[in-house]
Amino acid sequence: MRLIIDTDTAGDDAFSILLALRAPKVRLEALTICNGNIAFEQQVENALITLEKAGRSGEVPVYVGCPLPMLRKPVDASYVFGKDGMSDAGFPKARQRPEPKHAVDAIIDLVMQNPGEITILAQAPRTNMA
Repeated sequence: MRLIIDTDTAGDDAFSILLALRAPKVRLEALTICNGNIAFEQQVENALITLEKAGRSGEVPVYVGCPLPMLRKPVDASYVFGKDGMSDAGFPKARQRPEPKHAVDAIIDLVMQNPGEITILAQAPRTNMA
């Protein structure tokens, strides 16, 4: 399975990313970041940190998507996930940096270049999908 995970990367999503990275029949094509639980910049950093902690830094591109919801105010769930979304673990900044292409463009390009081959796990609000 070729997979894109669209995520708002707090601890729960980091766990699913780790599972996808370990699944023998899954090839993680990209992580795309969408507004969600905590500060948007921290969501991006958490995706990069997750890849680094899994020993996969530089192997999976991370694309920054929509930083705000389309129709409502942003949600702040830091009371659940901690200010950094990872139970205030205080991880240092990851070495890998996000790709310059917008997440929506990356999703469209990957799907159109590989018809019928890409599965999207949309575990963030659906703004990037919209």
